Amino acid sequence: MEADAARTLTVGLALSADLGWPLMEAADPQALHATLATVLGRREHLVVASPVLSPEAQATVRGDLPGVRFVNLADHPDNPQEIVRALRREFGL
Repeated sequence: MEADAARTLTVGLALSADLGWPLMEAADPQALHATLATVLGRREHLVVASPVLSPEAQATVRGDLPGVRFVNLADHPDNPQEIVRALRREFGL
């Protein structure tokens, strides 16, 4: 589990640096929803590194917020820069 958390944080840091967006670590879906509502209300962007969220937790985080996307890093290569490139392609960033 610690290796997954470290990998998630490493990729989050790489993506945050590449996009120039702030990074937040989070695990509580309700707190994350509140933070995202504030960020999106200001029309800003945010990279969030968190443990894998269940579909129910993702629904709590997303709520009625547009543009919230989830990526399971198990589906991506181990190299953080390759993951960043893949995410840029996937999301048109």
